[in-house]
Amino acid sequence: MRATKWIVPALTATVLLGGTAFCQSEEEFELNLFRPRLEISADTYPSRSFQDDTGEYGSHSGRIGVTLPLGSTHLRPNRSILAWQFLAQANLTEASPVITLTPPIEDHRLYTGSLSLTSLMLGRSKNLYVVSLGATAAEDQDTLKSPSDRFYGAGLATHRFGGKSTLIYGGAFAYTFGRGLVLPIIGGMWRLNPKWSLTAMAPFNVAANYKATDRVALRFRIGAAGNRFRLSNDNQSEFAGQPETVYLRIVQWRTTGEIEWKVSDAVSLVAQAGTARTLRFEIADNSRGADPFIDEKGTSAPYLRVAARFQFGKSILEQFKD
Repeated sequence: MRATKWIVPALTATVLLGGTAFCQSEEEFELNLFRPRLEISADTYPSRSFQDDTGEYGSHSGRIGVTLPLGSTHLRPNRSILAWQFLAQANLTEASPVITLTPPIEDHRLYTGSLSLTSLMLGRSKNLYVVSLGATAAEDQDTLKSPSDRFYGAGLATHRFGGKSTLIYGGAFAYTFGRGLVLPIIGGMWRLNPKWSLTAMAPFNVAANYKATDRVALRFRIGAAGNRFRLSNDNQSEFAGQPETVYLRIVQWRTTGEIEWKVSDAVSLVAQAGTARTLRFEIADNSRGADPFIDEKGTSAPYLRVAARFQFGKSILEQFKD
């Protein structure tokens, strides 16, 4: 049995996960070789002053993500949809922001969780179709006791132009820009040569990918990342005269370089470094973020992220060999 391969950005790690992250990496997927996957990561950027010197902002966070195939891959030779696979995805992030403002803000630990169901379909012309629906929440340690669910979704498709270029199009409802927005998605991937490729997904990111060896890949990326969190203000000690719950909106622009080392078929290690610039740091009394009573912009800070990815079980082809 021959594996069917195609190359697309890792859409299931982007807006499909609640809009809390942007396009992670370009990966080579084999539709009939999906296995359970676990990713553990941590990132940090130190405190930097706001542009008007009214305070500082920085953060440290850890994240765990799980992808589980649901059932077997459905293969349908000689049909318009050759194959499809359902996936369940869950992610949890804990962040420890350092916020310095006047009046002082207490320590808020921020939690983001998401759960989604994704369907991937492969057409006869090797075009990929992705539909994902899920729910997410972004809370501090106090509002986490009664989280406010947020729904999100995305529909994406690819269209191949020969073997070197692929169009990506679709839309999503996501929180990447710190508020729930319906966003059109347009982009593409260009394979410049066997070593280099370029991936762009407006309005999220642009990435250049270099395959140094079979086990080592380099990536250079610019793109947006953000979220909207609920903060507790029940004792009025931080934001006097505001409701018991206020909303923090954070939007960043990140410019990074990344190296990925495939230690084995089951384990990959990733290190990423660059800069993060906070474009929006807003606190408002409403979920839409209208008329924020704190509206700041940050200066650039060094950014570092490390991750480990694990795959479990055997692929279909490995099972056939037993």
